[in-house]
Amino acid sequence: MIELGQLLQQTRTAQGFTLSDVEAQTRIRQEYLEALEQGQWDRLPNPAVAKGFLRSYARFLKIESHPQVQAVFSPATIAAVKPAADTATAPGSYLPVEIALGKSAKIASSTLRTGLRLALALIPIAALAFVLVRYGLPVLLSVPQATPETAAASTALPPAGTPPGTPLILVGVTGTPQAVEVATVLPSTYTPTPRPTATPPPTNTITPSPTPFQQLALTLQISQRSWVRIITDGEVQLEETLEPGDQRTFMAEKWLQMRTGNAAGVTLILNGQSLRPLGKHGDVVDYVWTLTGGKIQRSTPTPEPTDTPTATPEPAAASSQLSDTTTLTNTTSP
Repeated sequence: MIELGQLLQQTRTAQGFTLSDVEAQTRIRQEYLEALEQGQWDRLPNPAVAKGFLRSYARFLKIESHPQVQAVFSPATIAAVKPAADTATAPGSYLPVEIALGKSAKIASSTLRTGLRLALALIPIAALAFVLVRYGLPVLLSVPQATPETAAASTALPPAGTPPGTPLILVGVTGTPQAVEVATVLPSTYTPTPRPTATPPPTNTITPSPTPFQQLALTLQISQRSWVRIITDGEVQLEETLEPGDQRTFMAEKWLQMRTGNAAGVTLILNGQSLRPLGKHGDVVDYVWTLTGGKIQRSTPTPEPTDTPTATPEPAAASSQLSDTTTLTNTTSP
């Protein structure tokens, strides 16, 4: 054993190579080359690798045909027995070598292969178990198992004497399937719900109030540029052009007059009641509202009133001055 290692070392030294040179040419690490030269075969990975390293090393040194090297690869080497101590050998000859490659390395390699096989076999099992636990178990736990008793108990049967209705087939009940009739029970008294009626458009009629009106309250909402004049109890309160978005409110004790040059741009609210549109764009409208005995009367003055009334009209005089007077009890019709 040692002789083969000495042969490798002496041949390398005689050829002037270092272990680094051999490693660069054969791609065998220096530690394995040293193990071959020192006869430490247990430092090599396994017997097959050891023989491969020896063959490559001997080929590089050009001694692969040497009997000492061939003895390693000869089948008779494994079963060879060392000769007796007194056996004489011719000078320059080498004894057959019985290479006992490292048993510990062989055992370690076998254990590693077994572990790898076991790991490869367990990987699919672990993956299948993960899929079952992750996806299958929640599905199984969330689906209740229905029993025939549960299915039958969950269906309410109609009382005796109820006229037959739509048949119902029980699903999941073992045995002969039976049709169970479900009766439609209506309440004893049925009153149809009336449909809501359409709300009529606002009119010029003031909703009757339980108490008579005490004063006149007129609110103007401007949607288009309009000239407006307001007179309350004989005093001019407003005479100017209002812009869209303006809103004004005026109070009167006896009578109130409103005149505008753009009927479509003015919306009126009299004593909390919205009046219908006054007219079209550019129409001139002139109204007078008079409060008499808690009732509101609306009229259109003829001829048109002056800019500033001279005196507050008396109820009798107001009636004689208005050509179209309408008397309403808590109502106003524009």
